[in-house]
Amino acid sequence: MKKISRKTIVILAMAAVLLLVTVAAVILSGRRSGTYTGYEVVNETPRQDSNTVRYISYNGNHVIKYSRDGASALSPEGTVLWNGSYEMNNPQIDVCGSYAVIADVGSNRLYVYNGSDSGTLMETVHPILQARVANQGAVAVLMENGDSNLVAMYNPYDPANRLIYEVPTNATADGFPVNIAISPDGKMLATNFVNVSSGAVVSRVTFYNFDEYGKNVVDHIVSAKDFGEELVAEIRYVSNSTAYVLTEHGFTVFTGAQIPKEKYSVTIPEEIVSVIPASDKVGFVTLAQGSQEKYRLQIYSLASSDPQVDETFSYDYESVKESGGEILFTAGTSCMILDSRGRKLFSEPMDTTVQYLFSLGQSGRYLMITDSSLTIIRLIHE
Repeated sequence: MKKISRKTIVILAMAAVLLLVTVAAVILSGRRSGTYTGYEVVNETPRQDSNTVRYISYNGNHVIKYSRDGASALSPEGTVLWNGSYEMNNPQIDVCGSYAVIADVGSNRLYVYNGSDSGTLMETVHPILQARVANQGAVAVLMENGDSNLVAMYNPYDPANRLIYEVPTNATADGFPVNIAISPDGKMLATNFVNVSSGAVVSRVTFYNFDEYGKNVVDHIVSAKDFGEELVAEIRYVSNSTAYVLTEHGFTVFTGAQIPKEKYSVTIPEEIVSVIPASDKVGFVTLAQGSQEKYRLQIYSLASSDPQVDETFSYDYESVKESGGEILFTAGTSCMILDSRGRKLFSEPMDTTVQYLFSLGQSGRYLMITDSSLTIIRLIHE
């Protein structure tokens, strides 16, 4: 028998180790890329509310539940973090960090929550149309004011000096402000004006700077863009220096902490079914033209006009959201979860109707809210 040299043994051992590492990587990759086939219940807490209560993601892995009778922040296990009581006919919520504002649209009342107390009541002079909160508790409010609308920023924690600034508007020249957005630090404001004086509906987005730089320009206006007859649906700030404007056929990204400037615009040629806002990106579900699949999902990182994700699928969903970097679809007693690259992680029937689904930011763990419980689940390979 021929003797095997030490060098050959070393080479064979290294090759065996490399093979094992490669096989392990393939297995792990397969597990990460979308082959979960079941789930197990990690924790279940009975719900003590009705199905009229709405839930929204809040400050990491927590949620806020709110209704016409009050609001509470909950941990995934159902522990109450803070609780606030009120009576509202039409509560609408906005969240930034640990702060939340809940406004009774059509009335003059709103509550601001700072993450530790039962809320601060603030009353406005005019009926509220929209309210947005910054990460230090300042609140921008769009109000109905007779022949025009009014936009103002308030500090709810300083009763003697609540008004921080007011945006001057001219209904004839500017039109009506119908949407607002503020930067997380509260120093930048974006307003969508709609003007119908020409007989056509014309949209214009205006950016205001209420920092030191804005004190040196007329009415604090630092930039603006006319969108013509393209309907502006919403404005969102994703950081102190980046905002995007959603339109009926796409979106436009603006960057600049002092003077926002247009970075790029994207036109979505297919019919938009759903818009998926996220903390640092935006997604669209459209009808998929020229494909055997029914829908097309595109996710944009806002750093580029090219989609980060471009996938097709045929899952008939009822709701969709971004949570923990993943895209979560739900429909009755089923759900579909895609990772940040658009790869399918899970698409199976559930044991109950899923009202809400939130990622817990941990591998394969989610908060599933049903009509009877808050349930933490973990995806598994059966």
